Amino acid sequence: MSLAIRVATAADAPALATLNRDVQALHAAAHPQWFSPLDEPAVMEAWFAEALEKPDQAALIAEREGRAIGYLLHELITREPGPIHAAYRYAMIHHVAVAEQARRQGVALALIDALRARLREAQVTELRVVHFTFNDASARLMQRAGLEPIHVTVSGPV
Repeated sequence: MSLAIRVATAADAPALATLNRDVQALHAAAHPQWFSPLDEPAVMEAWFAEALEKPDQAALIAEREGRAIGYLLHELITREPGPIHAAYRYAMIHHVAVAEQARRQGVALALIDALRARLREAQVTELRVVHFTFNDASARLMQRAGLEPIHVTVSGPV
C-alpha cells in the first residue's frame, strides 16, 4: 500500500477535521485552559477551510488507497529586520496528526519530509515546531525528523 502526499484543498476540510479530533482531544485534556474540547465537525471543517485560504498557510494530506490517514498544517513566517532581530523566514508546523490505525508506520515523518521538499523549492531554510512536554510521541517524532530544541517556554500561575 503506497502512501500519497498532496497539498490539501478546502474540499479536504472534512477529512482534516476528522483527523484532528484525537489530537485536539489530547491537547484539551492536558491543557483545558488553552485548548477547546470542541467536538463539532461542522465548526472544525469551517476552521480548516478558512485556514487553507490564508496565503501563507497550507496543509499536506497523506492518503493510502484514496483514504486520508494523516495531515500536516504549516505556515510560512517572515520576520522583517529590526533593532533586536535579523530578517528571517521559516516554516512553522502547527499540526501533525495521523489516524490511529496508521500510526507508527512512518506517515508523520513522510509528511515532514514532503514539507521539507516543498520548502527547499521555495528557498525556505528553516523548519520549526512547538510541542508540549506531555506529548512524548511528538517529541520522538521531531527528534527522528532531526529537529532540535532551541528554546524553552515556562508557564505558571500569577
